[in-house]
Amino acid sequence: MNKRTYFIIIFILVIVLSAWYFLGEGVPRQNAGGENIPSAPASSTEILIESPLPDATIMSPLTVSGKARGSWFFEANIPVILKDGNGNIIAQGGGHAMSDWMTTDFVPFEATLDFTNPGMEYGTLEIRKDNPSGMVEHDASFSVPIKFDLASYQVRVFWGSSRLNPNETDCSATFPGQRTILATTTIAHATLDELLKGPEAGEKRIGYFTSIPDGITVQSLSIKASVARVDFSSGLNAVGGSCRVSAIRSQIENTLKQFPTVSSVILSVNGNVDEALQP
Repeated sequence: MNKRTYFIIIFILVIVLSAWYFLGEGVPRQNAGGENIPSAPASSTEILIESPLPDATIMSPLTVSGKARGSWFFEANIPVILKDGNGNIIAQGGGHAMSDWMTTDFVPFEATLDFTNPGMEYGTLEIRKDNPSGMVEHDASFSVPIKFDLASYQVRVFWGSSRLNPNETDCSATFPGQRTILATTTIAHATLDELLKGPEAGEKRIGYFTSIPDGITVQSLSIKASVARVDFSSGLNAVGGSCRVSAIRSQIENTLKQFPTVSSVILSVNGNVDEALQP
């Protein structure tokens, strides 16, 4: 072998090894933020999870999509479960078959899970074989490791104040408190949930209070064309008196209007706008 041929072979080997290394076989691919990017869906002979990919960072709501053998479904349903790093279930629901499930072939499915960020980095997404018989020998499951987005946002929630508004001279006067919300695509909903929890102990000691009754929940929230439409559970209609009604409206509206996508708020109770918060 002459010297020229020798150098050509070495050069080709260097090119091949470099391509192998930098295209992801030697090191994980990374995004602009330096985070590893999963390279392929998780799969077995029975199931394939297309989204989320293994080790993907997720936030609520989570859309799960993939394919499973028809034998994993019952009545077009397949159980989808999200667990935190300690194995606790934080969300579960049914994935819906997107085509005929009475087959031995792969059937596409999709599910959406709403969850509260557990505040830990790692968790598991689990797809289970629907087993109405309850017989252990028919059980099967497939798991995908995921990561929770631990980014956080500072938001405001609004309270009445016996110190800043003594004797409630202005019924609609409300004042901001601060909360930290872990990453979610439904930040306005999460902020309202914080409002409905009421002031914390330290806030109460300095005179903050809420006019919203205990046990109220947000049944739905949508924001479109700068208008937030919020539907609450029936307990919100149990309040009486024009002053308290005005205070409740102010708490809810000021909490939502902190977001630049909201300029006005329409409230309803069990879908009824006309009867919401009547004095």
